[in-house]
Amino acid sequence: MKIDGLIYSLTKELRWLIGAFIIVLSIGFYSGLLFVGETSSANPNGIEE
Repeated sequence: MKIDGLIYSLTKELRWLIGAFIIVLSIGFYSGLLFVGETSSANPNGIEE
């Protein structure tokens, strides 16, 4: 199966759709990582009254 150059054989609209999907997926992934990093630190100052 030859995959090299497959993206160039698609229509312009489909390439834009795939590109936008990858960008939105990347933003969501990295913002999720930032959220986990912010909320997973359990320090005693935040637990004590």
